[in-house]
Amino acid sequence: MVIPAWNNDKVIPIVRKVPPEQQHPTENRSPYDATMAEVVQRFATTPERVQLLHDFLDYRSTLYAAGVTQGFQWINGSFVEHVEVADRPDKEPHPNDIDFVTFYHRPAEPPPELDDLLRPQTTRERYNIDAYSLVLGTDSTAHLIDSITYWYGMWSMRRHDQVSKGFVQVDLDPENDPQARAALNAVKL
Repeated sequence: MVIPAWNNDKVIPIVRKVPPEQQHPTENRSPYDATMAEVVQRFATTPERVQLLHDFLDYRSTLYAAGVTQGFQWINGSFVEHVEVADRPDKEPHPNDIDFVTFYHRPAEPPPELDDLLRPQTTRERYNIDAYSLVLGTDSTAHLIDSITYWYGMWSMRRHDQVSKGFVQVDLDPENDPQARAALNAVKL
């Protein structure tokens, strides 16, 4: 499995421990590159998580319909933590949403609803997700670099105790999402 197991801190490790001969500069560190089917296989472990993954796949389908088909998403938040067994009185015993950032190439003729699909307030209400976004394919401006640095820094630590944690990256992939949907529909809990 490409996504490592939760560690003793109940998070995905930021760096996977591997023997020196298996070390690779990008494969054994966060963000862990995975397919949506692998995300389903790894995180569809409770009814609440299954529902969140259905909502996330619905959101991705809506993005594809709006012409956003190239890019990737960083998935994080309590969804990638093992909150079901964490001793956290301030948290629900399951994730309430999926937090992610979509790094995407803007379509040549974006439909009017695209801006709404990329607004966190709208996505929270419709899909139980916390969606943020950054446009790719623009010049490497200071703003773009600052934004990427911000998200990587924010998501490399658990907020309440500053424990280092990893997160997952999935490509926007309209051709392979049906496999993830089929795997999700086959989950028996």
